[in-house]
Amino acid sequence: MEQGRSIACLNNLKQLQLCWILYTDDNGGEMPPNNYVGEAGGTNYITKFEDASWAPGNTRLDTDSLNLEKGVLFHYNRSVQIYKCPSDKSTVETVSGQRTGIPRTRSYNLSIWLNCDAATNLGSYKKVSEITRPQPSQMFVFIDTHEDAIVDPTFGIYPVGTYSGFGECWVDLPADRHNKGANITFVDGHVEHWRWASSKKFNSWGQPPQNAGDLKDLRRLQKAIPPSPSR
Repeated sequence: MEQGRSIACLNNLKQLQLCWILYTDDNGGEMPPNNYVGEAGGTNYITKFEDASWAPGNTRLDTDSLNLEKGVLFHYNRSVQIYKCPSDKSTVETVSGQRTGIPRTRSYNLSIWLNCDAATNLGSYKKVSEITRPQPSQMFVFIDTHEDAIVDPTFGIYPVGTYSGFGECWVDLPADRHNKGANITFVDGHVEHWRWASSKKFNSWGQPPQNAGDLKDLRRLQKAIPPSPSR
């Protein structure tokens, strides 16, 4: 059963990645905006930017698909189902954190290193032609995000040894719903299933690796983002 849901999740991400590529082609190589960014700290999450985005909104609070339909990718594929992993059973919350029982509409995030206004000063790429390190086939785009960590549409992860220790922690946390693994897309269009060395449990945004296997997983994903601000 889970293998079938993982395949369906991979297919969803393939469709999202195709929308991402079509948008880029239609906009002179400029990638879809990746905004509505919050500043994370412990269990707090404060909205910092809200603008045009591939998926505006807060998936923990959104009770319907209206924010997804406002996203710049929606007209390339008008199915809201492609934004949701079939193994993600999480539900919408109230502002105070109470569960509503309403299924969430989105399970995926997009790397902060791809046209994120909040990370422009850190070196977030704006155009595909700028991507050289890592190569497009190695630079991740969308990722299956842990249901307890997901909020806005961006996935924060930083290079080793940079940004006041952020390179040594999980700013955001990937999912492990698919047999201790997650599905991930890449700039060149392909999609992969990554099985993690350690299971993923969310404690807080910016949490350190829980063990040697978790650190190995963090380092693996860090190889799929720019290595440093200077590159």
